[in-house]
Amino acid sequence: MYLKWHLFMPDVTGLFGYFPGARLGWLEDVPCGVVRDWSRMGPRFETSVCSALDPTDLAARHGATRARLLAIRLTDDPFCTEAAGQRLLDYYSGADRTLGYRGA
Repeated sequence: MYLKWHLFMPDVTGLFGYFPGARLGWLEDVPCGVVRDWSRMGPRFETSVCSALDPTDLAARHGATRARLLAIRLTDDPFCTEAAGQRLLDYYSGADRTLGYRGA
């Protein structure tokens, strides 16, 4: 996945001016700016498009969430792996969190 998102997508987008995902059978066509933002995202939200926000403030806001959260991932989803789903929920340290699964 890393190679696809951070090398392949930006390179192909540079050639075409957009990512021709429909033609490649992977995703839909994606505008250049979106590919640029996605390819810059790292495994932590501090290095993602949220970097315009104060990371300390953002972490505090996520951690201050007090709610019951249920994240459901499809078992055959290559983007939201179990580890990725858990990382997402880990941002909400103050919430009652559950990661659920659904077969395809």
